[in-house]
Amino acid sequence: MKTDSFLFEKYHSNLNEEQYLNNWDISPALCNPLLTILKQNKPVATLFHKMTNKLSKYFSISRATLIINDSLQKTLGVTAIWRNFQIQNGLTLIMPRKNSLLYEILNNRKIKSLPIFSKAPGNIIENKILLNKSDSALAICPMISENMIRGLISFSSPVPYAFEMIEQGYLGSVFEAFGYLLSDEYEKSNKIINAMGELG
Repeated sequence: MKTDSFLFEKYHSNLNEEQYLNNWDISPALCNPLLTILKQNKPVATLFHKMTNKLSKYFSISRATLIINDSLQKTLGVTAIWRNFQIQNGLTLIMPRKNSLLYEILNNRKIKSLPIFSKAPGNIIENKILLNKSDSALAICPMISENMIRGLISFSSPVPYAFEMIEQGYLGSVFEAFGYLLSDEYEKSNKIINAMGELG
């Protein structure tokens, strides 16, 4: 699996001292356990579950959502939701574009962390999927590989400004690694579709 070697070589061996210093000394403590999880040969939803379990030790996460970018159909689909250390997956929910915060992040290509006050951002469907009623903070993080956004991961929290460290780039290597995982998954699914077309 190419992702395993990529994760190991690029992020375990080559995390350099300058990168550590730029993010003080916190980044390795946060990233290394997560990168170890992501190099396991397991389904993406399982890795998302394990990664969020680990992240919840550092951040007060009430809900996390995995959203896949289908670049051919130009749609965003929710494929897994983490809540209270449990994972729901197996069904893809295509998100509407109107008044969408997710599609805005897809176009901007940057992590966004924002407090939730009287009115939650985005459309009604996004509010129901991404947030609990008691949440006060939301972060949406693009998963980029080979200059393409493969998906988004959102985190919500009852703690205001809970994800400022994430917005500042402390988990950048983790999100890039997850982007490569999604890229691998996309290539596999395309190969299966192509093979089925040839058989037909």
